Amino acid sequence: MPKGTNQKFKLYRLAQIFVTGVFLALKWKENRLETVTIIMWWRRCKLKLKD
Repeated sequence: MPKGTNQKFKLYRLAQIFVTGVFLALKWKENRLETVTIIMWWRRCKLKLKD
């Protein structure tokens, strides 16, 4: 797989995770703890994708 394609795929995955995270955060807006959990999960995913 060419390097450029891999980069594009990673960006696509990142965008997908981000959209899902935002959607879940909005869904549980009332529940602060849930939102914090999502943010922490999102950061962990970002770190994993950097490798």
